[in-house]
Amino acid sequence: MTLDAVLTRIDADLEPALARLFALLRIPSISTDPAHAGDVRAAADWLRDDLASMGFAAAVHDTPGHPMVVGQMDGPGPHVLFYGHYDVQPVDPLSLVGPRALRSGAGRNAQRPRDPRARCGR
Repeated sequence: MTLDAVLTRIDADLEPALARLFALLRIPSISTDPAHAGDVRAAADWLRDDLASMGFAAAVHDTPGHPMVVGQMDGPGPHVLFYGHYDVQPVDPLSLVGPRALRSGAGRNAQRPRDPRARCGR
């Protein structure tokens, strides 16, 4: 796939991608607050389901701390590793409006969602 084809696909899918991003950001997965342990689990389940909707074999694994989400897709081509946290800090990132909202959402700038170019290899 050429770069132009990739960019065209991104443009075509922008609105649904933003809807998915904001759905994830609405989950108050504040990992530092034990009262939100269920929300952290809900965010993990949401990510698992989102990965599965894209064709990944995805699962949530319990750990001594918070759950871990793993997705895998077999096939030829490069392997990509996404590593990041899916929790947020106790603020409302959706209270921001306009183009700065995407750059300023708590948790979003830190690692959620992760830039897909972060870890690539064969």
